[in-house]
Amino acid sequence: MPLISIIVPVYNVERYLPQCIDSLLSQTLVYIEIILVNDGSTDSSLKICDQYAEKDRRIIIISKKNEGVAKARRDGLEKATAEYISFLDSDDYYEPMFCEKMYTHMVRSNADLVECDYYKVSDSWRMKHELYDAEMDLTKELFHNKIVRNTLVNGTEAVVVWNKLYRKCIIKRTILEYGSSPLEDYVFNIQYYSMVERYEYIHQCLTNYRQVPMSLSRKCNFQTYEILKKAEMIKEDCLGKMGLITEADKRDDAVWFVNYTINFLRQYLLTDIVHSDAFMRQVLTDDMFCQKCVHIAQENQFARLISNGELARALRQLKNNARLEKAKILLSRIKHMVLDK
Repeated sequence: MPLISIIVPVYNVERYLPQCIDSLLSQTLVYIEIILVNDGSTDSSLKICDQYAEKDRRIIIISKKNEGVAKARRDGLEKATAEYISFLDSDDYYEPMFCEKMYTHMVRSNADLVECDYYKVSDSWRMKHELYDAEMDLTKELFHNKIVRNTLVNGTEAVVVWNKLYRKCIIKRTILEYGSSPLEDYVFNIQYYSMVERYEYIHQCLTNYRQVPMSLSRKCNFQTYEILKKAEMIKEDCLGKMGLITEADKRDDAVWFVNYTINFLRQYLLTDIVHSDAFMRQVLTDDMFCQKCVHIAQENQFARLISNGELARALRQLKNNARLEKAKILLSRIKHMVLDK
């Protein structure tokens, strides 16, 4: 019986997939189950999965039509037999001690969630990303105050799934919404965090997150904003269950929502700065966005413009920032091209 089931959604990642799978097969904790969910890949990813499965019986392959990473994780969970679950993206990879360290800490303190530091990596560099200054073993109240407020509420630290170990039983009874890109990790953890009674943090980099260069063609549309609004409604409900409903909590949440929306709109402007007004106005006049802006108008300049009805000025500010950001990205690419030569 495996101690950990590792669920890996796979979609057109033939370049990095062998490194990912090799990192799982080299784990010092050998009693693991590796569930590779081929999400309709059109490259050689499925072939690579099959080749590895022939060599190691711990590998299980699920092959399905493309429905996105959230659905792939959910399908993988249905096949998982271990009590503990981890998720790994197919272009990332674990350090050899990931499973052993995470499992040991989980069992030792009877925790519901274990989290570790990670490396940010690219094809040419690797850099440590440390979440906190020292290891922690926290009960529910301390977990809410020290972790949830600094991740879910104000967004100081990113909320991801691939540096954590979860209990399958909590996922099964708690996760009703797996989310949609680009917020599937966030929505998953919002719900899971509301059920955590004990949390452990390992102050050691045990996994590697591959950074992909920013793309000018990132898909942004009103549907993406609707996903953000749905995530916010789930978040408000879960924060209420955790008792994180002070005025400071509401203010920090509003800052997170407004800043996330502004950054999303900037990404949209990187792709279409000419034909953007109708879409931009639709978002900036949305009821939820306006309510959040009113809540933080005194401390956020952009929110103050919206709350005062100065839509035209807000649009100009966004476009000017987007033009500057686009120029920086293009200059950075030119610089890399020159240096590579």
